[in-house]
Amino acid sequence: MDLIAIRLTDDVPELTGPDLMNYGPFKKGDVAEIPYELAVLIVKKDKGQYIELQERNFEVELLRFPEKITVKAVNSEEAIQKAKDKVNFSVYKTESVQVLE
Repeated sequence: MDLIAIRLTDDVPELTGPDLMNYGPFKKGDVAEIPYELAVLIVKKDKGQYIELQERNFEVELLRFPEKITVKAVNSEEAIQKAKDKVNFSVYKTESVQVLE
């Protein structure tokens, strides 16, 4: 599922996404990463605007892999995928993901 970042320009109540997860409620000025379908709905109703997130450093620990892997990504899902690609194994499950400051 694709997530997109938006800045809310108005209050928005809790919404259910296509993944059946609840998002919000949001206050004017909040920044949120939400499913693309919800972002389109909010922007079309003039209650938000699209923004670009900058990449951050994530430290990913994979089960049965000896060391933690640091990757640059915009969110934890992308960080997990980049870490798995880096070790060239898709069978590892993540134990933890931490944003490094």
